Amino acid sequence: MNSSLLHVISHTDLDGIAAATVAWHRWNGKRMLKVSLASYGTVDSLILESLDAGQEFIVMDLFCQDGRTVDALDRFYEAGDPPFAFDHHETTAQKYGNRPWAVVDTSCCAAKVYYEWLVREGVPGIGGLKPLVDIANDRDLWLNENPDSRLWNALITLCGSWTIFTRLAVNPDPALSPLERSAAEEFVEKQKKRFAHALEKIGPRTSDIAFVEPGILEFGDVSDFGGLILD
Repeated sequence: MNSSLLHVISHTDLDGIAAATVAWHRWNGKRMLKVSLASYGTVDSLILESLDAGQEFIVMDLFCQDGRTVDALDRFYEAGDPPFAFDHHETTAQKYGNRPWAVVDTSCCAAKVYYEWLVREGVPGIGGLKPLVDIANDRDLWLNENPDSRLWNALITLCGSWTIFTRLAVNPDPALSPLERSAAEEFVEKQKKRFAHALEKIGPRTSDIAFVEPGILEFGDVSDFGGLILD
C-alpha cells in the first residue's frame, strides 16, 4: 500500500480513545490521519473498507467479528510488515493471538499494548503519553488505584467520545482542568446515588444475574454499575 493516509480504528470507551490518542500523537504531522471511533458492530466493515480503498490502518481495542475478515487480513499481511491490530481481550488472545499481524496482551488495556509496542520499537517523543495510558489502564482493568480514571470515564458519558478524543488530541495531558474536574465529580456523585438505589432494589443476590428495575440507571451507567457489582 502506498497511500499516505493512515486509518486509525479504535473503540469508543476510555481505553479506545486513549489508544487513538496515542496513535494520533505518534503519527500527527507524519501521516494524514483518519480516525474512526467504532463499535464491535462496525469494526469489520471499517477494516474491509480500508482494504478495498488501499488505505493503511491500525485497529485497537477491537477485533474482527467475522472470520472472513480475519481471512482477508491473513491474505493482506506480508511477512516482515509491522502489526496492525492491538488488543487485550481474552477471546482475541485465544483465537488469534498467534497471528503475526496482531499484538495481544491480556495483562493490560489496549492503549498500553499499543504504547508499549511503540516503546519497544524505539519510537521517540511519546513518553509524555504514559500518564494517559496509565489512566486508561486503571479504568479498563478496574484497578481503582487512580480516582481520576473514573472522572475521565464520566466525561466520556457526559460529553461523548469524540469530544474527549478532540480534547486529548489537542492536549494529551490527563490532568483535569478545574472545569473538567467539577463537571465529572458532579456527575459521579449523582451516579453514586443511582448505584446505591439500584443496589438497594437488587437486594442480596443468589446468582450471577442481577436485575435492575427500569428508570433507576441512566444511559452510560451500565458499564460502571457492572464493574461495581463484579468488583
